[in-house]
Amino acid sequence: MCTIHCKSVSLVSTILAIFLLLPGLAFSEQNQTLWQIGADDNNTAEFALGPAGHGEYSARFGPGSLFVVGKSDPKEDWAYIQPGPEDAWAGNKSHTFT
Repeated sequence: MCTIHCKSVSLVSTILAIFLLLPGLAFSEQNQTLWQIGADDNNTAEFALGPAGHGEYSARFGPGSLFVVGKSDPKEDWAYIQPGPEDAWAGNKSHTFT
């Protein structure tokens, strides 16, 4: 006959199993790539202005750029270099990337 002790051991075992399994499930989900712009190969030629056209950034992209996953072309719509507000070659201003 099971007593309160048996029920408590069963509950603790269930909780322990959940805590041991959840990190493994979360870890496997973290390794999935949802989308990616370009290949992870350090080759800038597949992007706009690559490999050495950063001086044309302001004329080509203005205050920001819009990249739509599944529709945009990295060669035309995503610059190989992303400027910050301290970059004189891009107009020393903030740039919005969406």
